[in-house]
Parts: sequence; C-alpha cells; structure tokens
Amino acid sequence: PPSGNTRLYGIVEPGSVRWDSATATLSFRITDGATTVAVSSRSLPTGLFRDGIGVVLAGRVTGPATFGADEVLVKHSEVYEPLKPGETPPPGLLETIRGEAP
Repeated sequence: PPSGNTRLYGIVEPGSVRWDSATATLSFRITDGATTVAVSSRSLPTGLFRDGIGVVLAGRVTGPATFGADEVLVKHSEVYEPLKPGETPPPGLLETIRGEAP
C-alpha cells in the first residue's frame, strides 16, 4: 500500500460504527456508493459523528480497502440560512463574534 498522509472522503456506512474500549479504537466503514473502506482510528470525532454522515479522514492506507485515520472530521452542511422574520440570534452570539465577554 502507498505510504504517506492521505485524505479520504466518504459516508459512514449505517450499522458499521464500533468502539473498542480495551484498545480505545473507533472502527467503521465509509462508502462513496461504489467502494467501501474499513477505517480504524484512535482519534475521537465530534459529537456530530453518526451513521450516514459525511466524513473527511486524514491518515494512511494500511492494506487493501483499509485506512488508518489520524484525524476524523465530520462534514457538515455548507448551507447557511439567514434568520427567519421574527427570529433573534442566540443570547451572547454577537458578543462572541465581536470577541467581547458576554
């Protein structure tokens, strides 16, 4: 397998996520709809990580259709919508953006 750092994108295959507490290893499969790759990682993703979500992985190919991820990033929607009429920003948001203490 090729060596070096590689980035890989895919969708977490439903039902494939496993946590091994003895080795502190997260394992799951990702797919692009045509190819499936088994992933193992000791890096914990954010709380948004779940079945069916898009992820970007940084790591290396460790064998045929296997990938060792040093970093697991959850791909989130890039759709940002303005507030609807009558909605207000969450308390403290503007102060946080400005760098002020709320």
